[in-house]
Amino acid sequence: MFSARIIAGALVAAAAALGAASGAAAQTASPAADPTVAVVNGEKIVRSDVMTIYEGLPEQFRQIPMATLFDQILQRLIDRKLLAQAAVKAGFPDRPEVQRRLANDREQILQESYLYARIEDELTDARLKTAYDRKMSGAAKDEEVRARHILLKTEDDAKAVIVEVEKGADFTDLARKRSTGPTSANGGDLGYFKRDQMVGPFSEVAFALKPGEVSKAPVRTQFGWHVIKVEDRRAAKLPSFEESKEELKTEEAQAVVKEIMGSIRTGASITLVEPDDTPVGPVIIRPAP
Repeated sequence: MFSARIIAGALVAAAAALGAASGAAAQTASPAADPTVAVVNGEKIVRSDVMTIYEGLPEQFRQIPMATLFDQILQRLIDRKLLAQAAVKAGFPDRPEVQRRLANDREQILQESYLYARIEDELTDARLKTAYDRKMSGAAKDEEVRARHILLKTEDDAKAVIVEVEKGADFTDLARKRSTGPTSANGGDLGYFKRDQMVGPFSEVAFALKPGEVSKAPVRTQFGWHVIKVEDRRAAKLPSFEESKEELKTEEAQAVVKEIMGSIRTGASITLVEPDDTPVGPVIIRPAP
């Protein structure tokens, strides 16, 4: 099941992930795969109608199995069908405001269906792989460091620890004995981290140290006073194609929508009209932003 996102100021929808959108699935399902589940005054409700409502529910409700909600959703669809039939019988389709809303709904459905189909055609693995290669080639390889730290309550305590380290005390043992932080049990080991994953003062010192070096002065953060030892430095590992695929789908879906809008706007005839129906002249057509 694919999701869709409304982009470009709610004018167009872009798919965040490709697949058969719920509406499209309902349209293409065969009668055998999409059985009738109710008939209301001669009008059918099929199983995919129920599925469409289910898939549009907030995420917390979609955690509930479909079978549990099926009857409740079906009853709401029956109510909707009865009310729509009553509205038709009462002549509501002839009301101007109803016609305007129906026309708006029709355009919305058409644009989403069109974009779903175009995005599905365009978002091939080949295109996603090209986008991945382009993104990775332009990505700066962030550096990571692996560090240990000893967290202390006062600057004097931190200075005393630095003196002990300089005299040859084992940093890991000191972290276990003296650190007040949650990493004391594993010798203050913080593992590998990028610069933006730690608070500024801590990262500034950690990324200035070479492997094996210990900070010469206590480092103050909102958590207390730190003594830092860098164990290793390495280039950050870039995400694989598979790890990046969902993000790439979102980005490329938006790119496809921009391409489509740029294409269909080119050569279009558009005239802006003032509220008194006076044309104000032709509009210069530009690609969608």
